[in-house]
Amino acid sequence: MEANEQLLLCTEEGSAQAQRLFEEVIALEPDFSRGYSGLALCYAIEANSRGRGSAFYNEQRARAIDLAQKALSLNETDAINHAVLAYLFAIANQHDKAVVRAERALALEANSFLALSFSGCALMYSCRGKEALAVFEKAERLNPSYPFMPIYLSWVYLLLGRYEEAFEQAQKAVERNRQFVFGQFVAQCLLAATCNLTGREAEARAAARKFLDIYPNFSVERFRNNLAFKDNDQIDLTMNALRKAGLK
Repeated sequence: MEANEQLLLCTEEGSAQAQRLFEEVIALEPDFSRGYSGLALCYAIEANSRGRGSAFYNEQRARAIDLAQKALSLNETDAINHAVLAYLFAIANQHDKAVVRAERALALEANSFLALSFSGCALMYSCRGKEALAVFEKAERLNPSYPFMPIYLSWVYLLLGRYEEAFEQAQKAVERNRQFVFGQFVAQCLLAATCNLTGREAEARAAARKFLDIYPNFSVERFRNNLAFKDNDQIDLTMNALRKAGLK
């Protein structure tokens, strides 16, 4: 329970503490599946924060999938184990597998925040926008302070072409992720893109300038390559908005 609490803080320190605690759980109870699925999430979060395509990312993601599959082999009736594997399949661009696991997780447990949030991510990356939105809205009601939720909601609204709502969620994301470097990075990207897509061109350019002050080596193409969305056309629309805002 403490490991999950640390993980949901969405800070580097929290993720590191969660990893230590999940490793301790496994050492104390090797047949307890949640230890493995929790550790899998820690590896995935660390890999994502470093960027896709590197040897480190590929190794960590592979380790995470192995751990999640072990968790599922120990307990196939645990919704969180299915949800974690769904998320991992999604970021590995195995979207069909991700959707199957997400649907299974939601069928097993429709009121677990962890099951909802990671199943929602799998559906989001698989570009099942309406389904992901319903899942995320329920997760937000269960845990209205989770830092990453407005990021997810902003992405989903972008997928659905609901740009004003995407902008509103991007604003929330910036505020909620003050303590998490990776979360703040994504939130600021979303803010610049959604400002442009909603006609707030001056605000978009201002957001882009502020963003470049913090991340001077940012590359739109590199950011695009770090995203695991199935529908390239919709994501390219967002990347073009970043370019129009002044990011390269």
